[in-house]
Amino acid sequence: MKLKYLTAVILAAAAFIITSCSDTAKETKTSAVSENTSSQEIKTVSGKINMIFVTQNGCGACEKLKAVMQRESIKSILASKFNVIFIDISKIGQLPKGLEEPFGTPTVYFIDSNNEQLIDTMIGGKNEANFKEVLEEAISAYDAKYPAEKK
Repeated sequence: MKLKYLTAVILAAAAFIITSCSDTAKETKTSAVSENTSSQEIKTVSGKINMIFVTQNGCGACEKLKAVMQRESIKSILASKFNVIFIDISKIGQLPKGLEEPFGTPTVYFIDSNNEQLIDTMIGGKNEANFKEVLEEAISAYDAKYPAEKK
């Protein structure tokens, strides 16, 4: 009896966790944002840091990070220094060539126009201050690699 009850509680908790990641927030795109639907290649932009944001259907943490990206202090950094590309892994099934499979979502890669990774992959959501630190780390790595392109 206790085993059946415990199993039911575990299944209910798992169902709650899965459904609590529902896709509730609406995505607002800026001019520096695009969505990639091809599983073969990423269209990078020269002169900017290419931020590849891997998301999936029903990812609550992804929606929270997208909301952080809409805050003015973050939005201005993204617009000036980044080419943001959203990839919905639940729609395309696999990542473009050259990117490691994510351990979960959100997963964010920071690459240059040669598809070389600038900093470690960001896994999981961040609050505004922490995300800003990651962006600044990517900018520093890019500026160190391409000092002539500094603005």
